[in-house]
Amino acid sequence: MSAIADNFTAQVKGIWSWWSDEMLSMAPASWRGEATARNRFDVLLHSEETILEIVQNGEARRMREDRNLENLDDEAWLQIEEFSESHGLRLFLNPGDFLEIPVSLPKASTGQLRSAISLQLPTLTPIVPEQIDWNFLELGQTEKEVNLSLAIARSSRLDALEAIFAERGLMPPQFCVAVGDQNITLRKPLELAAKPMSSKVMLTAIFATAMIAMIPISTIAGAKMLTSLNEDRIARLEKDLGPKLAREREAQRAEKIKRAAAPLFNLPSASNRLEALAAGLPSSDWTVASTQHGDGGFEFIVDMADRETAETAFRKNALLKNVSAGEEIPTDNARSRVRYRIGQ
Repeated sequence: MSAIADNFTAQVKGIWSWWSDEMLSMAPASWRGEATARNRFDVLLHSEETILEIVQNGEARRMREDRNLENLDDEAWLQIEEFSESHGLRLFLNPGDFLEIPVSLPKASTGQLRSAISLQLPTLTPIVPEQIDWNFLELGQTEKEVNLSLAIARSSRLDALEAIFAERGLMPPQFCVAVGDQNITLRKPLELAAKPMSSKVMLTAIFATAMIAMIPISTIAGAKMLTSLNEDRIARLEKDLGPKLAREREAQRAEKIKRAAAPLFNLPSASNRLEALAAGLPSSDWTVASTQHGDGGFEFIVDMADRETAETAFRKNALLKNVSAGEEIPTDNARSRVRYRIGQ
């Protein structure tokens, strides 16, 4: 029973891991502390300037610094730290820090786009996959293809930018790139919402999430448990029936061999024919050679003082009555030597 329990536990853990990810993606971005259209803090990098854009309750403010991120002064960093306390920071890379690659995949891969791209990365990117952070955006579909925009950036560049924030004692930002009027996230730090939700909102969120989450759990878990039980029953049946099936296979093999060998059992024995020949021949005659053929035929050569007397003698035996004479072999004396054959 422990094997069943272990199998069931593993199945439940797999279900929960998958479903929790699905539920997290369904939750509103504000619950997860992510940027929204009305509340966000973005830092836009350019080669010669840095733009800070803060949107709070729909009201936007934009500040421009005429220097890149690495050279911002303390006052600019104080503003970044202040805004980061209430908003998750998104850092938009300079266009020179990332590469956008158009990709087309067969429509059949729609449900597994990330896996399909991952397999093709070595041929799609000029940099080895181990040295990049990447993500994609689906642009549209045709009857046969799915059109995507693949964005890549060197991991070393993102690590260097993270180090700048770490030196200031700040949480690493969410790294993004702008593709047209849409965004692609390349790297996202593990963090909770920067601004805690109120108790009322929190309770509502937890209750709603729990209600939605429990809808499929009982059905899927029950199905998985039944599957586990059936697998265990199948394993026991295979164990019990294994020896019996092996015996049946062996019996069938033996029967096939017996049937294949049956024609051989009906063939007269060569030794019996030779014994009959030796007993029937006059004392002056003898057998020179004999051959038993696979079709049941039997050939022998007899050296005889008087052929007619010898043939009359050995035809009296039931094992030799169907004998027929073949070629006569020349000899150096007055004796006869003839090859005989007996059919099956």
